[in-house]
Amino acid sequence: MSFDKPLPIENSAKRRELWLDIAKGLAILFVIFGHTYKPDSILCVAVASFSLPLFFIVAGHLFNFPKYKGNFRGFFLHAIKRLILPYFFTMFVYILYWIIIQRPDFSLILQIFNKIYS
Repeated sequence: MSFDKPLPIENSAKRRELWLDIAKGLAILFVIFGHTYKPDSILCVAVASFSLPLFFIVAGHLFNFPKYKGNFRGFFLHAIKRLILPYFFTMFVYILYWIIIQRPDFSLILQIFNKIYS
């Protein structure tokens, strides 16, 4: 594969609609915006009322159904690789940070476990 030539913008096999990409990007920004402001503000409620539904509608429209048709196992393994493994890795790093830097007091957690399992 040569990297000298630019890729064609319009490929008949993978033609992208610019307005869908913009709508998905705006929906992602609105979801982030909705999670960063006070939940009781009017602006946050207004943004939250349409941002997540917009994101799901656009993402569902862009989902490649023929790629996974009749291949649930392939879809499931692909989802694990792309979503679940990075999630567990990120949580592992966060928990290590929390234990090393924050130095939590585990006495309350141990008391709860003792009450439950004793």
